[in-house]
Amino acid sequence: MNRTILWGLIAVAGGLVYAQSDPRLARPFGPTLGFAFDRAASALRPILGIPGAARFGAPIDVGFPISLAAVSPKQNFTIAINSTDSQVYLIRFSANGAVAQLLDGAVGAPAMLVLSPRGASAVLVDGSRTTLQVVTGLPESPAVGQAMRPGTGRGQIESVGVGDDGAVLASVSSDNTSSLYLVPATSIPQLVGAALQVSAIAFLPGTWDALVADRGNNQVLLFRNRAGGTTLTAIGTAADGIADPAGVASSRNGRFVFVANAGSRSLVRLDLTGATATASFPCRCDPGGLSRLAGDSVFQLTELSSQLAWVFDGDAANPRIVFIPAPAVEADGK
Repeated sequence: MNRTILWGLIAVAGGLVYAQSDPRLARPFGPTLGFAFDRAASALRPILGIPGAARFGAPIDVGFPISLAAVSPKQNFTIAINSTDSQVYLIRFSANGAVAQLLDGAVGAPAMLVLSPRGASAVLVDGSRTTLQVVTGLPESPAVGQAMRPGTGRGQIESVGVGDDGAVLASVSSDNTSSLYLVPATSIPQLVGAALQVSAIAFLPGTWDALVADRGNNQVLLFRNRAGGTTLTAIGTAADGIADPAGVASSRNGRFVFVANAGSRSLVRLDLTGATATASFPCRCDPGGLSRLAGDSVFQLTELSSQLAWVFDGDAANPRIVFIPAPAVEADGK
């Protein structure tokens, strides 16, 4: 039997088993790509199957409606905002259900939730986008830090990334310029560079280095933090196909860099080792960012909409962009 067809049957079978089970159970049977936030349903949904043969499962009952969520790269927990009380919760997934824990001391109604490459830390940005707060020890022993302002003056935080050790790189926008501030886990913020308009920041796994998407200059920058100082270098430009970048991320081993381009409706892959050429993958979508799913280089490119969601499968022998059909409307209207 054709391997693709076989996996497709397995994915459908897994979906049928899940559909007949209690939606509170957060670990469906069969292969899954992880979890996705469904803004229309105010809930998380599992993605059942594999790229090219996947579908969304029923909403997971966590006990409250969700207004914003960031799913762990390991797909084992999420940080989410309860839309009823605007508080931040840690939600752990297991075969026995989804368990929500209030993150006591976390800023209420944050505007941004970002997780580190391995899910060990998170950064929250308050509603006014002037202060940030780091959560370490995830997911077993979460510790909420003090809120702090990364820069000075009246600028607002436009983008932020967090490393696995809790270090933060934040872009503060003021007077049509983006100032980059490094906020180490144990010392005061320091100005480390500038850009035009930063749309996304992502640390490389297990390092103090980070990727910075500058949509104002159509560039991707590599921030390196070493004992001897910091550097900020362009590793991708318009000549490489970077056009209004909306998201940036790396493979789990940190070798490849992926850039979601809203301007060209494409995904560009860069190789930090220089061993392979830059590659571009067109999408019949408007990429809004990169949300890591199960696998080394598998990402959700668009939010779940009334039509479908798009996924980049960088693990395939021939990397590709595929879609996941929108979920059917449940009996309760979700």
